[in-house]
Amino acid sequence: MSKIQFDKYFQGEWKYHNIQGVGIKLSGIPTDQEKFISILQGESCNPLATRRILSQILDKGFYLTTCVSTLNFNRIGDTLKLIGVNMEIIPPIPDPTLGEEDRIALALYKGEDINSFKFSSEEQKTEVLNRLDIFNKQIEKLPYTLGAYE
Repeated sequence: MSKIQFDKYFQGEWKYHNIQGVGIKLSGIPTDQEKFISILQGESCNPLATRRILSQILDKGFYLTTCVSTLNFNRIGDTLKLIGVNMEIIPPIPDPTLGEEDRIALALYKGEDINSFKFSSEEQKTEVLNRLDIFNKQIEKLPYTLGAYE
C-alpha cells in the first residue's frame, strides 16, 4: 500500500485502505476562478465536475467530495491556498460496531419487517424504534451525500 500524500493536511494514523479514497472539504471563495478550475483539472478532475464544484463553493462556501487516494494532496492544498481556498482532509468513517438495538434499527431502515425480530422486552422494541427515529431524523438533515469520485 503506497503512502497517501497529505501529511501537511492530516496528522494522525490513517488506518483505512487506500481504495476507500480520501474525503476532502474545500472551503473559501477562490480569488481566481479560472485558476481554480485549472488546478482541479490539472489534478485529473473531470472538466464538468470542476464547474459543479466551483458553482457549489460560490453558492454554499464549501464543497465535500471523495477523491482517489493517489493524488498529491499536499500539492493540491498548497496550490489552492494561494487562491484563497482551504482544503481539509476528512478520513473515511470506520464501520461502526453496532449493538443489538442499532443492528435491528439499521435492518428496519433497510426495509426488513419488524415482525421478523424477536424482542426480549417491550422496552427493547421501544428502544429500537427510538433509535430508528433518531437515525431517520439525522438522514433528513443531510444536505447531500458525498458522491462518487469526481
